[in-house]
Amino acid sequence: MNLNIWTPNVDNKKRPVMFWIHGGAF
Repeated sequence: MNLNIWTPNVDNKKRPVMFWIHGGAF
């Protein structure tokens, strides 16, 4: 999932969502 954050294709709205999931996973 963290790869999605690095991908530039991800939309601005998805970026925070993925970041939240990444933080929760840790």
